[in-house]
Amino acid sequence: EDAAAAEDAADAENADVAAVTAAAVIAAVDAVDAAAAAAAAAAADAATAFSAQTSAAADAQ
Repeated sequence: EDAAAAEDAADAENADVAAVTAAAVIAAVDAVDAAAAAAAAAAADAATAFSAQTSAAADAQ
């Protein structure tokens, strides 16, 4: 009976660890996604700025 209770407690602890680990993995993936989105937005902004500068230079000639 004590062994069964100890096993149940261990199972519950393992489930808690798995849940925390899953949450950490999800948070890490979300952070990577956010960083990738920010990098893509920055690249798009840079491309837009470069295009505008190129157009301005062409107009100036």
